[in-house]
Amino acid sequence: MSTPISETINSNNVTTALTTVTLIKQCFKADWNKYNRYLQDLSSGYQVPNCLKLLQEADRLLNQQTDLLESSVAERMLLAGMVDTSTNKQYSFDIQVLGGLTGFASFKKLVKNDPEGLNRLMKIIPKTGTVDGWHYLQFIDAFQHWFRDNGHKQTYLYPATRLLSMKRPDQFIPLNEETNPIICDALEIKALKKQDFKRYWDEVITRIHQTEWFKMHRPMDESQLPFHRVRVALLERVMITPLDVHMNEELTSSGEDADLASDIAELVNSNTQTETASVTEAKSNHKTNPFIRDEVSTEPKIKPQQPKKMTIAKLQTAKGNKNAATKLMSQYYFANREKFAKIDIKKHREVIIERLIDGESVEDIFISFI
Repeated sequence: MSTPISETINSNNVTTALTTVTLIKQCFKADWNKYNRYLQDLSSGYQVPNCLKLLQEADRLLNQQTDLLESSVAERMLLAGMVDTSTNKQYSFDIQVLGGLTGFASFKKLVKNDPEGLNRLMKIIPKTGTVDGWHYLQFIDAFQHWFRDNGHKQTYLYPATRLLSMKRPDQFIPLNEETNPIICDALEIKALKKQDFKRYWDEVITRIHQTEWFKMHRPMDESQLPFHRVRVALLERVMITPLDVHMNEELTSSGEDADLASDIAELVNSNTQTETASVTEAKSNHKTNPFIRDEVSTEPKIKPQQPKKMTIAKLQTAKGNKNAATKLMSQYYFANREKFAKIDIKKHREVIIERLIDGESVEDIFISFI
């Protein structure tokens, strides 16, 4: 019997039993039942219901509608995994799961301003059936021309993997700076460079397509079908740092009280309850989500105090600034939870952190979301 991921990676000790790389290696050796079990053991911090919402919306845009010509900026930004004011208004869930991107200004500009180009690009990959190397090469060629035709010399792998995964999550896995080295370590290959388009297909996707769980055409248990349809993209979830662990580590590394770290885990679980409810409702339609198990949140032992300063003190490193911003955001939220209870912290987390790093007051930022 395999070791459950819940015993391997949890909010108390992310390094117990097995490393993430070892887990990925086990996934590559697993059949569908074992792989499905690995995914079932992922906690709420991995945001799997969020991923299913995202992929359902992407499927509607790319595979059920005629084209993207009438799509909104927010809808195209969702496909790209990038946030702005339009996405914050339109979507109540985090659209940056599954290889979400920051930076890549030229990509963001194209997605926002050229729906025709994006529409032509996304039609290259078939909606159903086999996706082979020819389809992929045609997509990459069009992707590179899309940038060049709009005056951008450089194209990058990560945005391409995001778009591919939105179109066919049963065939492609999204990668970014966090997940690229992990899957490459598991495959015992060098990390992909920013323009390693050929290696992504030859050394990553081809290897995934050789697994037993990928070759499983249709599970007998119909409740597994929604996850089987997105089985390749969801491999990315095993590689990420879960949201609850990530926030706890940032606080404890900054010397924050352990009770506040516990409060953050509670925040993640409470925000997941709505998502879990939607999954429960889907069971009657054979769209269950066995990935997520209900978790009982605990009340904080102490009431967090108001932060002494409303802005962060700029540090020398980007990581230090992000840690300080995360700490301030969490302290302020929990000290003012009643006032800002309707704010979805998971959805706005990255935006809040970026604005804090830019020097804004945490109080002004939270008020702007009301």
